[in-house]
Amino acid sequence: MRISLTRAIAGTAIAAATVLTVVGTASAATSTTPVKAPTTLSITTAKAKIIVGQKDLITGTLLTGTKPVVGKVVSLYRYSASAKKWIRVEVDLTGKFGHVFYTVKPSVTTNYELVFFGTAHLRASHSSVITVTVS
Repeated sequence: MRISLTRAIAGTAIAAATVLTVVGTASAATSTTPVKAPTTLSITTAKAKIIVGQKDLITGTLLTGTKPVVGKVVSLYRYSASAKKWIRVEVDLTGKFGHVFYTVKPSVTTNYELVFFGTAHLRASHSSVITVTVS
């Protein structure tokens, strides 16, 4: 009888702890998950067409709504046709107007994209793809 009572009490304690853990986890996840502000990331190129050996300037602007996002890391990626994947080329911090600047010197026609990975309060975003044509 004593063993059965001990097992019953232990089983009840385990079941109660499990219910509290599940309930505590569910409410903690919903009440502490921050709502992230959406972001947009634009990309432009100064020339779009260059001759082999020339440089081009790629710029981008990170915004949340109409407000610039300052001091955040934005990565420049180029598409490698031989590797069939995007490769990070460079990173920059956004300035006081949310701008980033990259100087590139591709030897062949190359596609570029900007990526912002987000923060605890800002959603991630990426730009469209631009092409720098090299002749």
